[in-house]
Amino acid sequence: MDSHPEQIALRPKEFFCTYDIEVLTEMQVAAVDVKSKIAVFKDGFKMEYNKLLIATGNMPKTLSCKGREIENVFNIRTPEDANRVVKLATSKNVVIVGASFLGMEVAAYLAERAHSVSVVELEHVPFKKFFGERVGRAVMKMFENNRVKFYMQTEVSELREQEGKLKEVVLKSGKILRADVCVVGVEYDIFLLYTWGKKFPFLPASKCCGLKESQN
Repeated sequence: MDSHPEQIALRPKEFFCTYDIEVLTEMQVAAVDVKSKIAVFKDGFKMEYNKLLIATGNMPKTLSCKGREIENVFNIRTPEDANRVVKLATSKNVVIVGASFLGMEVAAYLAERAHSVSVVELEHVPFKKFFGERVGRAVMKMFENNRVKFYMQTEVSELREQEGKLKEVVLKSGKILRADVCVVGVEYDIFLLYTWGKKFPFLPASKCCGLKESQN
């Protein structure tokens, strides 16, 4: 968080020029014609391919509760989103919905910058499905020692505003949290491509790229 795109880029622009790699930004593939081996972009542009690797990443989930359109409710998708959250959250009350990797990273970064940080999560410990309950509880304790409060096994039922900006987060447990900024960090949906209306049949990268799998 609090960074510029150039600082977190995996490779510099010169790398792609050196290896003759064309990078198309702000473009989206809407469908793939697997028989003709053509990728169709959202704006109608078409591109032929020999091999196709799908690495679309995820799409952030959004809240479905009342008040989700209130100002200062964020899904972090870009460096600009993260920078804006840091700016608005400094010395303010922050509520993070979801103890995902993203949600916990935001909580860790804002713990010493915000006035208060609260995490709302459906599970009873963070990261249980990834690392187990013991590790999850240890992580949770470490965050609590750094002033992060957890509201577990509950979810958001309503976001309340004052003069158009976020004021309170209401939980289904009945608890009301003061909030100037809300970051939605629940698990992401996988972004799927479609082949003329049907879900794309995903294959391991080794198969769709013609690569040999490691024997190790």
